Amino acid sequence: MPVKKHLTKRRLVCSAIFRFSLIPLALMCCMPRLQPILSGEVWPIFLIMLLGFSNGYYGCLPLVLAPSTVAPRFRELCGNTMMLAFAFAIACGTFTSYGLDLLLGPHLQVAACSEVDAMNSSSVISRHIGVPPIPTA
Repeated sequence: MPVKKHLTKRRLVCSAIFRFSLIPLALMCCMPRLQPILSGEVWPIFLIMLLGFSNGYYGCLPLVLAPSTVAPRFRELCGNTMMLAFAFAIACGTFTSYGLDLLLGPHLQVAACSEVDAMNSSSVISRHIGVPPIPTA
């Protein structure tokens, strides 16, 4: 089945609504920060996979099909314009993610490593490479 007949206007609108509905679900994977609504590792992985596959499909499809809809002498210009629009859309998505991060509230003030872990890891690494551990105060 040709792609043009497969993608009706109704299907495109439904897929856009579906992709937009993934944003609140992704926010629920990290909101509230201490105990997310969708906790666990499966939800974020699943949502990122859905976003990745749908972005690849619906992002590349216009880039491939748009030049075939214009006169042959304008195809290169159309392709360049589509790439510019695609880059602009990615930049807008990036800036939107910063806004959504602000919406979630302040980040947790948790140290990535405690001092005990840092001391243990330095002694383990130093034993592995044969260098004496760094003395601690």
